[in-house]
Amino acid sequence: MATIGDALMNAIRLHQAGNLQGAEAIYRQILQADPMQPDALHFLGVIAYQVGKHDIAIDFMKKSIELTPLNEAYHSNLGLAYQAAGRLDEAVAANREALRIKPDSPQAYNNLGNTLADQGKLDEASVCYERAMRLLPDFPDPYNNLAVARQKQGKLKDAEQLCLKAIRLKPDYSEAHHNLATAILLQGRRDEAIEQFHTALRLKPNYAEAHSNLATALQPQGKLDEAEEHLREALRIQPKLPDANNNLGGILQSQGFLDEASACYRAALALQPDYSSAFSNILLNLNYDPKTTDEALFAEHRDWGNRYSRVERMGPAPDHDRNPNRRLRIGYASPDLSWHPVCHFLEPILANHNPEQVESFCYAEVSAPDVMTAQLKSLAHQWRSTHGLNDYQMADMIRADRIDILVDLAGHTAKSRLRVFTHKPAPVQVTWLGYPCTTGLLTMDYLLTDAIVDPPGEIAWFTEELIRLPNGFCCYQPPRGAIDVNPLPAKQAGHITFGSMHNVPRLNGQVLDLWCALLRAMPSARLVIFRNSLQGKSRESIHRQLLERGMDPARFDLLFSIKGLSSWLDMYNRFDISLDTFPWSGHTTTCESLWMGVPMVTLRGTRHAGRMVSSVLTQVGLTDWIAETPEQYVEIAMRMGQDVDKLAEMRASLRERVGNSPLCDGKNFTPTVEAVYREIWQRWCGS
Repeated sequence: MATIGDALMNAIRLHQAGNLQGAEAIYRQILQADPMQPDALHFLGVIAYQVGKHDIAIDFMKKSIELTPLNEAYHSNLGLAYQAAGRLDEAVAANREALRIKPDSPQAYNNLGNTLADQGKLDEASVCYERAMRLLPDFPDPYNNLAVARQKQGKLKDAEQLCLKAIRLKPDYSEAHHNLATAILLQGRRDEAIEQFHTALRLKPNYAEAHSNLATALQPQGKLDEAEEHLREALRIQPKLPDANNNLGGILQSQGFLDEASACYRAALALQPDYSSAFSNILLNLNYDPKTTDEALFAEHRDWGNRYSRVERMGPAPDHDRNPNRRLRIGYASPDLSWHPVCHFLEPILANHNPEQVESFCYAEVSAPDVMTAQLKSLAHQWRSTHGLNDYQMADMIRADRIDILVDLAGHTAKSRLRVFTHKPAPVQVTWLGYPCTTGLLTMDYLLTDAIVDPPGEIAWFTEELIRLPNGFCCYQPPRGAIDVNPLPAKQAGHITFGSMHNVPRLNGQVLDLWCALLRAMPSARLVIFRNSLQGKSRESIHRQLLERGMDPARFDLLFSIKGLSSWLDMYNRFDISLDTFPWSGHTTTCESLWMGVPMVTLRGTRHAGRMVSSVLTQVGLTDWIAETPEQYVEIAMRMGQDVDKLAEMRASLRERVGNSPLCDGKNFTPTVEAVYREIWQRWCGS
């Protein structure tokens, strides 16, 4: 055998070339000759770290440090092993010891920054990265890592510039391209982000996180099949990646495959038990599924509340002013204060709040503000961006603003900040509009609804106390500049066209059964379903199900894009009657349909999600379009469709009728909401 020094150099060369097996064999031969050789011990630890055997790595590295305690690199690598094992306090200590030995080590500062970032100490981590940059300006890693920290802090422009700097220093830096893509995507520049994700993958084809995040960029474009391929590749590379499992669940749900979606969400939750958004996705998915019972739905939501409510209760300030009659500070928390359906129902409230009675605050979890964001911001008395804040920071902000009533507008939908409500930063907390079910939180005091959506006397499957607004649970702001309503299409076509603009998960087998029964009852009628995600597997599934139900392909169209379509709303000009879904009815879709002169037939459901359209139709005086049974649903659609002249007359007048109805009367609706706020505030003051 060569000398130990020669053998060690040979092993290191193999190690650096990626031949871990060959290097390990030589390191072990060296230790047979000299069991106390520190480099061989340490590099065996490095190999163990590289293959994911973190506890073994830590043992080898600690032995090497016992022999050579003043080797900065040993301590720095031990910090990496501790970090990978999730032992973050020990990782911080190891990195600080490395810096004690070598105070000018840029690598040690970078590693310490990464560990502090994992602990959520982003400000401290940023200081470390900046120190590493000063010590070694051409070192790309701290630029990239600081970019990640800035992104988490909501400083997306800074993150973008730091990524570009890292890429200039190292053009083939796949992680920096990936992080640049993420920062750009969060700013709303989707096409640029997709290009950068592809660059990251060209540089590093087995980059699981890049595959997963590229899928999230593709999903809103309706490219679900392509997104699914990337997610399955991410899971092939890294089967235990929680985000990829969760994101795949989102794609499968959007394609209408609810059982498969649920399995993916549950896999993500099993891998990461504190992954509350994966659990929220399970709950959201259950709302679509007609097999879900009220009892099961409630139990799952209550489980979410029990699991994630165990935090230190900060509560409101102890000296919170209990004056029952003073001006109230109302906070609205939502990730959807941009171009999103919720805004159509919040805008009338913000526009009509009585400034003598209410000071409104919006807590906007928005990374890419748009025209709608600007409109809402102009109406709110105070505006707070929460993007980049953790739950504690956001709760502190609300508490500092001394909010009296905090209103959740998202529930268990995407990017919700529902966990902030577990801290109870406001004396009274309310959920409303954004989610058609209970939150499951015992810290959520009330849910605003009405007597149609949640009739008195029924079992209330809610952890919140229900408060029923007298004139419907919502008020709608119609889209400005909407295209004109056209004449009834049936007059020219000679047949009725039923239409659906619902998202695909709502199109379950029971819904398709009922729609096919309607088409069989009206042999000349046609069905058009339009959604940008209705392509690939999603379209094939719906097409197959309609064929299995005996439908002639000539009688239905499944569309995701139409040449010459001037806007989303233009599609309604091709429908005579819209068809609602169940068990989750189409609330915003119905408001849009009515505004475009197209009435909606609905089946009154058995719970909140299935009764929202019944409430909307009642507000505009169209209760004769509400069915109590599937048979009545078919009968109503047939009867209304057979009287073409009456349907044409309704189409011509429906927009005016809706505009003059309580559904669009923000001036009268908002005072009723304010009266409820005052009532629940006074309850708290007297408690």
